[in-house]
Amino acid sequence: MGIKIYYGIAFISIGLLLYFINKKFYNYAFLLTLILGCFNIIEIFYLNIALNIGPISFNVVFIALAVITFIVDDDFLQLLFPKENK
Repeated sequence: MGIKIYYGIAFISIGLLLYFINKKFYNYAFLLTLILGCFNIIEIFYLNIALNIGPISFNVVFIALAVITFIVDDDFLQLLFPKENK
């Protein structure tokens, strides 16, 4: 296990604490965790399944997690893209 997995554990732990303390900041922490994970900066799984396109590396596990989150969690989408009141 490398340093990336320890960073991933730290981000997940911070997100878990924020979930119980302040849900608004939890959403931002979760979004940051997803972004860092998608670009293969942090890891949460001991196997690294990455898609390399030139010098940029994408983590397939985080991309799948992001897609599932955006499909299932409507509140998270409302936070990112609020609807205008008419």
